[in-house]
Amino acid sequence: MSEDYSDIIAKANELSSLIKNHDITDRYHEIQEDMKRDHKSQELLARLVMLGEELTRKGRQGEPIQAEKSSEYILLQQELEKNELVKDFILRQKEYLNMIHLMQDRIKNPRRG
Repeated sequence: MSEDYSDIIAKANELSSLIKNHDITDRYHEIQEDMKRDHKSQELLARLVMLGEELTRKGRQGEPIQAEKSSEYILLQQELEKNELVKDFILRQKEYLNMIHLMQDRIKNPRRG
């Protein structure tokens, strides 16, 4: 039994195009390019990601999660406060991922009306 999915594929292509050409996507790709050119910001972001992974690991293992005020933590916080590119990257990435999540949610749970 052969199913014809051509209408669904056409709509998926249309949705893909709308997402690709959306302002949120444009801003996200722009900031990605800016990050590629700034090695210091890349390093800061990598350290932030490692910190997040460590906190996630602690949470999964039931270890207490607390903001440690070590000199490394304080230095990382100060670097982030001064680095507008990384802050903008995090915000634009969050905005983009929220949009994608909304699209996935709408596909899984269509609303009427």
